[in-house]
Amino acid sequence: MKKIVIILGIILNANHSFAQSSDNIISSNKRLNVTIIGTSHNGNKRITDDSLFNILYKINPDIVFEEIGPSGFHTPFYMKLGLLFGIGHYEIEYLAFKKLKQANVKFQLLPYDIEIKRRFNYIKQYSRNDKAITNAVNVSYRSNKLNNFEKQQIIKCVTPENYVTKRINDSALFCLNQKDVTDSTRKFYYLFKTEMLPLMDSNDSFKGVREIAKKTAEFWEERNKKMAENILNHMKKFEEKKTIIIVCGQHHKYYLEDLLKPQQEKYNFKLYDYWQLSKE
Repeated sequence: MKKIVIILGIILNANHSFAQSSDNIISSNKRLNVTIIGTSHNGNKRITDDSLFNILYKINPDIVFEEIGPSGFHTPFYMKLGLLFGIGHYEIEYLAFKKLKQANVKFQLLPYDIEIKRRFNYIKQYSRNDKAITNAVNVSYRSNKLNNFEKQQIIKCVTPENYVTKRINDSALFCLNQKDVTDSTRKFYYLFKTEMLPLMDSNDSFKGVREIAKKTAEFWEERNKKMAENILNHMKKFEEKKTIIIVCGQHHKYYLEDLLKPQQEKYNFKLYDYWQLSKE
């Protein structure tokens, strides 16, 4: 549920807990070195295919997990036509991986997302649902249909999401992958599930979107769990030491971290921040 509720310009004023050390940490044993890079699929002025490529190149991975389904990346004809005339653009990951291959980096690209039929149509519908939920929350907040406690619930939920959205729109990849951003994303989804969904169920102001919000939240959890499962199924096949990068939309990073961290011993890998694995 990307950018689900943006309301009244509420932005969390928090200090970045930037990494204090850029020391490289390359494991000397046979453990897999793994990092998760949260990114913005559409990029911004600081997050581009070049900036992502530079990070990937410095790490020099053996394996890159890509947020696509098992059947791979397929560009619909209408999108290809639009790109031909300068309308639309590829996701920055697609372009960065292409440049990595052109730089003769020998790596294996593996899909880990679930299979979504007619993926581009799904993305369009997802965006429409997102806007509908956002609009319903904003309209309800500004009306007299909510009491003060309910309004405070909304503010509590949207504050961390507004903070994350600002980072996605304005920050470089280093800032976007700091712990405070990941923690804020985790907090938003937790509050959306535990406070916003019950509020929508109990207040008729959200009658038109409550089922959409509930199904979106359920699918979000199902999708992230399957992503982590797919990654682990691949990892158990790797017997020798490898460097692995998992590239995902920033909103997935917290979920993948939470599901993968407890499995480090069982699957013989260690999670690092991406700058710890740079070979330069």
